Amino acid sequence: MKEEIQFPNKKYFSISILFIILGIVLTICINVLINITTIPKDDRVYVDAVIKNIEEHYTGEDTDYEVYVEYYINNKKYNEKLDYYSSNMFEGQELKIYYDKNDVKRISSDDGDKISTFFRFMPLLFTLVGLILLISGLIKKKKEEQNKIES
Repeated sequence: MKEEIQFPNKKYFSISILFIILGIVLTICINVLINITTIPKDDRVYVDAVIKNIEEHYTGEDTDYEVYVEYYINNKKYNEKLDYYSSNMFEGQELKIYYDKNDVKRISSDDGDKISTFFRFMPLLFTLVGLILLISGLIKKKKEEQNKIES
């Protein structure tokens, strides 16, 4: 007859499963959201831009920043809000952005993509923690069983 392995602590087991599920759900949700809001690579057209204005908005204890860039397409000037901010940005700074060939006012940059890549994989830490808790609990249970047999 096969012996069923029981987890040493049901609460410990529940927490590890919760972390695993939370990590998987967050990973899926965040990746779907990023895929919806990201300009597809085939629709990107790169152009040089200049930061014209960085606005600070104080919200309680936090400060939010909005970066506005100016760029030209076929000699027509556009001023649009960039979808990210970095503390090393300054007014007058030149940078390479891309726009959606189907909507020239929809812009981003490769630096913005790096930030979203970080957020794509961050929730996997929850899954990793859950797996570590689960495995360590099983190892602990196995050691306890071996100690009982040796005693």
